[in-house]
Amino acid sequence: MKKKIEKKISDIQVTDKDFVTEDTITDIDLDVQTFNSDVSSLETVDDLDKKNISYMERMIRSSYEYGSYIGYLKNELDITKCAVTPGIDIKEYNVHLEMHHYPFTLYDIVDIMAREMIATKKTDKVSMFDICNEVMREHYNGNIGLVPLTKSAHEQAHNNSIKIAAASINGNYQRFILKHKKYISPELLDKAMTAEAITLEEAQTFNADKLKVNVMHYNIKYKGSN
Repeated sequence: MKKKIEKKISDIQVTDKDFVTEDTITDIDLDVQTFNSDVSSLETVDDLDKKNISYMERMIRSSYEYGSYIGYLKNELDITKCAVTPGIDIKEYNVHLEMHHYPFTLYDIVDIMAREMIATKKTDKVSMFDICNEVMREHYNGNIGLVPLTKSAHEQAHNNSIKIAAASINGNYQRFILKHKKYISPELLDKAMTAEAITLEEAQTFNADKLKVNVMHYNIKYKGSN
């Protein structure tokens, strides 16, 4: 398990020794396949519309590489508990645990990396295949923030109806910011700074009522029954 670096986003510098190298998470031994390269290419940022970003996002989520990485987090790094309801552990309960991209969504990450690759391209166009590969590379390098959540908590997170503590984030998202900061919008940087300010106590207090389980009992009478 790589060490967790405690540093505010606003304090990160390019010369910071904690952020200038990748860590050993890239050495995982997985039989990864290649993406389907029969995809479109992008020439300018004007081609980077919502439709194309969403297409690449879906391609990543449905890839063998992504599934293998999520499996690695659960099976090898033992990330099996819901971050907002830690009493729920998939090793003890038959529940599905999903990985929530945070503080940047997967859509945000694809957009950021696509903009960078288009801006720095050495050819006329950039393949969506290459963009997806680079996004997955950042996952495997441990540079993407992920939070384990149950399906219902994941939905609540996307609706902004629960808060997630910065301490619950797995992955060195701060290094991602350092590497790609030039292509991250001020709005997304503000989003990340707001997320890292949320304490565990604040999140637990805010989420207390929203995560209560309501059990409904139904008395059903069927025709013809005694």
